[in-house]
Amino acid sequence: MTTPENASPENNSLPPGSPVEEVADALVRSFDDLCHVLDQLAPAEREAPGLDGGWSAKVQLAHMAFWDNFQLARMQAAYAGTSVDGYARPDHDNDDRGAADAARAWEDVLAEAQAARRRMVEFAQGLDPDVLTREYPEGASTFSIGNQLRHMARHTQAHTRPIRHYCGSLQRWTRASLRAFLVEQHANLLAGADGLSTETLHTVPVCGIWTIRDVLAHVLSWNEHAHLLITHWPAPPADLVAEWPLGLPMDTINAGLMAARAQWRLDDIRERLAWHHARLLQAFDAARDADLSSVGQTWLGEAALSLQFYEAALHEAEHAQQIWDYRQGK
Repeated sequence: MTTPENASPENNSLPPGSPVEEVADALVRSFDDLCHVLDQLAPAEREAPGLDGGWSAKVQLAHMAFWDNFQLARMQAAYAGTSVDGYARPDHDNDDRGAADAARAWEDVLAEAQAARRRMVEFAQGLDPDVLTREYPEGASTFSIGNQLRHMARHTQAHTRPIRHYCGSLQRWTRASLRAFLVEQHANLLAGADGLSTETLHTVPVCGIWTIRDVLAHVLSWNEHAHLLITHWPAPPADLVAEWPLGLPMDTINAGLMAARAQWRLDDIRERLAWHHARLLQAFDAARDADLSSVGQTWLGEAALSLQFYEAALHEAEHAQQIWDYRQGK
């Protein structure tokens, strides 16, 4: 497979909104997103070839670690002025390394990737903002540290995409098992809130500062969006996709969604959750296998319809776990 060769400690000295902070945050967010997707895979799925270009998820992670290490060394050389005469390219190509990485232990690959990204984030955090706009001599051409740092975030996103798509695809699920996943996770979310007092639902934080009521409102906002995307499949109105701009941190998007629902009563939230779940199941049942595998436009870019159903259920599962953790005293 030919590809472009291209969670870490916070640095509280970085001024909010500075170019350096934005670059470092993009590196952190892209890697955190990758790890979140990888966590959805069973051990055997991490090892199985057949994803983007035939590489397994493990090989793709090793590939990213290699290029994080290589490009960090390249940026450090440019910054130190030691690559004026050029910087040597790797001896082996991506496919050669991929074949060797397939035999490595998952734990070793993950540890290397985590360490490589942490070092790159620390390097970025230590830069003065003007470094990001400067061109450094590298042999017969020039090299931009700022452009390379931004590219490494995009490189991670590019390799995360096929793994995410596999997670919600009919390559992984049968139609019946995916539908059962939708039903099970919604029921588990509602069961987590059942039997709790009104005071508990409105005052106990289970997700940061969010109470159980807030978590249900948050899940509803995602289900509403998923329902709208599916209703307009495969080409939702541009303003619908634009409501969730990919360039914004997810925390910013979620804060806006929560603020718009801050005054909603819990009974209304529950009623709307049930309504949207029924509509999602209705849409799922009406879709043929070819429809579920069809590609449309989402806030994450182009993706299969089956992924929209999967991610709605996965999102419910993750927040249900927070509620159940509270109930079980964790």
